[in-house]
Amino acid sequence: MPSLVRLVLIPAALAASILAGIEPATAGPAPPTPSAPVPPPEVPVRPAGTPFRLQILAGAASDAGFDGADVSWLRTGARLGVGGPVSDRVDLNLQLHGEAIQFDVDGDENFLNAGRPGVPFDDLIRSGARLGVGFRVYERWMLVGESYLQLNFERGAHWVDALEGGVVLGAGRRSDKLEALLGVKLGSRLDRDGLSVQPTLRVRWKIDDHWRLGFNNGDIRVERELSEQWTVSLAAAYQADRFRLSDRDDGPGGVGNGSLAHRRVPVTLGVEWQPSSRWRVQVRGGAVAWQRFKVDDEDADGFDAATSDRAAPFASLDITANF
Repeated sequence: MPSLVRLVLIPAALAASILAGIEPATAGPAPPTPSAPVPPPEVPVRPAGTPFRLQILAGAASDAGFDGADVSWLRTGARLGVGGPVSDRVDLNLQLHGEAIQFDVDGDENFLNAGRPGVPFDDLIRSGARLGVGFRVYERWMLVGESYLQLNFERGAHWVDALEGGVVLGAGRRSDKLEALLGVKLGSRLDRDGLSVQPTLRVRWKIDDHWRLGFNNGDIRVERELSEQWTVSLAAAYQADRFRLSDRDDGPGGVGNGSLAHRRVPVTLGVEWQPSSRWRVQVRGGAVAWQRFKVDDEDADGFDAATSDRAAPFASLDITANF
């Protein structure tokens, strides 16, 4: 009952105080019109754009040539992002992602067998979460911080053994033409104990109204905007992933609970179609010019490795929806 009384009395008191400040109308000439209207109080404006983003991605590479074996793979996954400006100076973003990678190996049954003849490795899983904060110190200068957790593992591995995490700290400057961010990544790694320290660099340059150049931690990209809806790009990148392997033979000559590293250099030609602000479709094709698999045992000692001797064609499709 007291809550109900407050719900009734508080609005009534507010209304009475408002009415008390209004003078009754009187006969006589109308008051003079002010020379300029009084501006209304400032109301926070919802930031432009949409806070939720869902991306569906798929890609495949065919017949990478290795000594005695051909390797193909298929990737499917999704990313969910949410965030944007929370004040005039602060941006907050959260991203969740997951991806499954299926490999097909034809040829030598001892290719990277990792302690299990005939089975190099099963399906691989990449997943993780990132929480980032950006703070604008001045009009064009900013500080950024990001924490991350990721799980890269072979199907059947213990996920606790595959957990990696860390932070990324950096500072940068943004203008109408150029955005540059320099930082450092501090985190754990599957193949070694202790703290890993890596520099990070991201640059995006708007050369003119049509051309853009970007660099993001080993990925260099040139884009040409053909119209408001169509953009073409040419890119090359150095990419590296490491996955925790499931338990294998722990005896002499076995890899045990080791890890698999996959390094590669794809060269890509892409086409992007953006029919509206909510939808974007990207089609890419090219070749993995170089790639290398390496299996390490539990002590991070090299167990086996293989390097490609010919390029592998690949294609991918990304569909992004903003809500």
